[in-house]
Amino acid sequence: MKQEIKLKAILDQSPRGQNYFKPDKNGFMIVPVFQKFTKEELETVQFKIVYDHDQPENYKFTLRCYFDDYDYSSIPIQPNYIELISTGNRLIIDNFILFI
Repeated sequence: MKQEIKLKAILDQSPRGQNYFKPDKNGFMIVPVFQKFTKEELETVQFKIVYDHDQPENYKFTLRCYFDDYDYSSIPIQPNYIELISTGNRLIIDNFILFI
């Protein structure tokens, strides 16, 4: 059985979000979890937290970015993130912010 929580996404307008993909002083670059989005691209994708009890323990909770009805990227997340986001906290990933 799967359960889903749909999330809203906005661009991270802080200096951190704007500079997230620029190399640091040592020449290193932070690798995105999903990808760097523009405002227009964020309007075309859907983010969901999915619980699937049939999955192995490490993958019961995943954060998914749906590009269409069938194509998505996902990462495993810890259950405490679900509690945090469901109580009004926001989750910053790559250059965007997720919330309910």
